[in-house]
Amino acid sequence: ELPKPPLDPWAWLPPESTFVGKVALTELRKTQLWPLWAEVEKEQRLDAWVPLDKVNRVTFGGTGQTVDNVSYIAALEGEFSLLELSALAKQDNTPRERHGILTFYRRPDSLWTQVDEKLIIVCTPDRVMQVADRAVAGPGTAVKDAPLYKTLADRVALPVAHVALIAEDPEGKGRAMLDQHAEQYGLGQFTADAKRLGFSIEITADYRIVAVAETPDEDRAQTLQTATRDKLASVSNNMFVRMLGLGGMVSRMRVSGDQNFVFVRGTVPEVDFNAAVEKLHRMLSVAKGPAHQDAAE
Repeated sequence: ELPKPPLDPWAWLPPESTFVGKVALTELRKTQLWPLWAEVEKEQRLDAWVPLDKVNRVTFGGTGQTVDNVSYIAALEGEFSLLELSALAKQDNTPRERHGILTFYRRPDSLWTQVDEKLIIVCTPDRVMQVADRAVAGPGTAVKDAPLYKTLADRVALPVAHVALIAEDPEGKGRAMLDQHAEQYGLGQFTADAKRLGFSIEITADYRIVAVAETPDEDRAQTLQTATRDKLASVSNNMFVRMLGLGGMVSRMRVSGDQNFVFVRGTVPEVDFNAAVEKLHRMLSVAKGPAHQDAAE
């Protein structure tokens, strides 16, 4: 009898991942964030081979800092036909290849394999043998035993969040890029003092937002707390932030610390959050021209 691949999406993620996250598309579709997500998917030309309306949740992990060097495995949970990928492959003339007990379909930048009618695995080409080996390795979720997950997952409320990302940069390869982007938004202090970062949104009657930073020591955590409070106070009074109606949202964020960890937490009423996101989407549509304005209506 052939070994049975694991059905737990977390079982497939690389234990050496420097970023881990999940997106609950079922919940996201009910919010004003969905049009922005669709816009990002379109502009980034994401390889969404399976129709997104069939996908309920995406769980992912991997390494890399840019589009050019990213390496990942993603688990797509949803409601699929047993021949979902096979049918798409025939339709698109997509080549298939066998590795171990799994059949993979090779797309331009990724390989896809279907476990059952509820789980599809996607990976970058360099991860295909890792996925094939994992299919026969038995139960277990090694990524949850790694320091990144064990340190940040509970602190950032990842298990209950609908959108979440935790990340680290152990080799410092992405530090220069991270610092450069952070400086543009006045967040240089935050990235300079953090060695691991996490962010999550839990969508209930309100939006519960959590961000956490792990610093090397308590002194730098105290420095980061002060800098973060000052930055939030400054941002809440920013003219552009107020134009978007985000001033009240930012002012609801509360900064706290625990040893060498710094937290930013806040609860935003759904009506305020949706109004701000809708306004942002419309502003972006106006900036991109009439075709985008029509789509936003």
